Amino acid sequence: MCGICGFFGFNDSALLKRMTICLTHRGPNNKGFFEDKNVSLGFRRLSIIDLSAKGNQPIFNEDKSVAAIFNGEIYNFLELKSELEKKGHRFEGNSDGETIVHLFEEYREKFVEKLSGMFAIALWDSKSKTLFLARDRMGKKPLYYFQNGTKFLFASEIKSIFQSAEIQRTVNSNAIDFFLSMRCMPGNEAFFEGIKKVLPGEIVVVSNAGITKSKFFEINMAQKIFGEQKAISEFSVAFDKSVKDRLISDVPLGVFLSGGLDSSAIVAVMSKYAVEPIKTFTAGFGTENDEFVFAKRIADKFGTDHSEVLVDLDDFTKSFPQIVWHLDEPVADPAIFPTFFVSALAKKRATVALLGEGSDELFAGYSRYTNFGGLNRFLPQRLKAKMYFNMDVAFRGSEKNKVYSEKLKAKNSGLFEKFYDNFFSQKRGEFVNRALEFDISHSLPNYQLMRVDKLSMAHGLEARAPFLSQDVVSVAEKTALSLKIRGRTGKFIVRKHFQQILPKEMFYEKKRIFSVPIRQWFDTGFEEIAKQLLEKRLVEKRGHFNYTFIEKLFSKRKGIFSSRASNQLWMLSMLELWQRMFIDQEKMPQNFVQLKKFM
Repeated sequence: MCGICGFFGFNDSALLKRMTICLTHRGPNNKGFFEDKNVSLGFRRLSIIDLSAKGNQPIFNEDKSVAAIFNGEIYNFLELKSELEKKGHRFEGNSDGETIVHLFEEYREKFVEKLSGMFAIALWDSKSKTLFLARDRMGKKPLYYFQNGTKFLFASEIKSIFQSAEIQRTVNSNAIDFFLSMRCMPGNEAFFEGIKKVLPGEIVVVSNAGITKSKFFEINMAQKIFGEQKAISEFSVAFDKSVKDRLISDVPLGVFLSGGLDSSAIVAVMSKYAVEPIKTFTAGFGTENDEFVFAKRIADKFGTDHSEVLVDLDDFTKSFPQIVWHLDEPVADPAIFPTFFVSALAKKRATVALLGEGSDELFAGYSRYTNFGGLNRFLPQRLKAKMYFNMDVAFRGSEKNKVYSEKLKAKNSGLFEKFYDNFFSQKRGEFVNRALEFDISHSLPNYQLMRVDKLSMAHGLEARAPFLSQDVVSVAEKTALSLKIRGRTGKFIVRKHFQQILPKEMFYEKKRIFSVPIRQWFDTGFEEIAKQLLEKRLVEKRGHFNYTFIEKLFSKRKGIFSSRASNQLWMLSMLELWQRMFIDQEKMPQNFVQLKKFM
């Protein structure tokens, strides 16, 4: 919906404007500022609900003692507004954001517990001289901060914080180990030294007394309350409500449609409430794993207004630098490319798009969960954790020891493994439930959701995820693992509910793996770029990696490990390009044609 920024502990009107301008792509429709003694708030608006000037931010309570800016959507705002009006609160407009300041008056920092939606909030209470930052339960909307003594800065994107020239841009070396393992940085640290994240379900309180943090939500997959019929019924009601709530909009909306179960389920429910044909959007690469055929099947069944975009090597070479810039941090998920292009396609015809993110993590849809049935369920817990780790890790421990320089190996080798072991050693109960909790807490917000947010907002498009509503998450928490996995198939109750609604053939098809053709792009031109990015002199200058191992990866590209080696080289290339843009602060190239000069 928007971009927010600001700071506490000092005043600087010029800095506030620079930080806000930096977020223009997130909110092209309007801007707003608030400055009080020792606090400043900046806002860029993407107009979604209440398009009038009364929907602009900052938002104030009646006596203007409370000011707030927020990014996201509050889906239960009409219920909250009615409740608050009965308590005597007066509203100026019809925006969802206005409920925030009045909820704060009633419940102080516990106001976040009342909100159903996706949000990153900054709220200033002038009476207590306190700044409150909060992030939604699942981490759908990002929020970063930096503290140095009495100075505290925050923003939706890190590049906004770096508008302060006083903040040094230094690589957080801890992040490299996590990046090479799980393709992103989990927890509250970022890729930059000193930059922190507000965690999903966390509220951060900033005052002259310092910073305090507290959690208002943590995932718990071990409740096992529902039987089969109850679980299916509860899921049906919760998902229906979630999709319906996410249709609240004063601007056109659509769906990212892959033709798989999750996005198809969204279209099926939307069709019950849509007055006109649903707009659906699909991206593909012209490969055998494309989703075009499957998406078209669903589009035809529900009569959607369907659009497609074919992404080729030329599109890739033109977009990669832009994508790295918008991401702020390197995220080694090849899905960044279809997300970027399908968002651009959707923006031509809509301002809001629904998508199926989160279903696999909540209802055990990935094979890495279902593989732990059968005889594997009898394996020792520690062995299961090691097996799970090796299923999805980008660079295994032995590979990292080879690719690291001696300096980096001594400093942070094994950080991810320790982080991973610590998580699983502290958790009890069924192993797969612990794996789900790990992915929901760490991979989902920092990998999938960050990618979706940054690359949809790059085009001024808001992405909504119905599977991640509070109601659907609650159903997943209360559903036993045996009702999520049957045999070697995940998402059992989801499949059970939709098997009478969606085409029957899709339930008997082998699970498709939609893959971005990284190896083919290497074969047809990207290898040259990668070799220039990972040139020996530059690699040794960075001091992170052993160039000899990188050379071996290029050699492996010619053998049976071509795909894995290509993906690993792509990750390292992304990391290097990111460093040049954000650490070295070299001028961002617009495409790879300019990138050759840039190098």
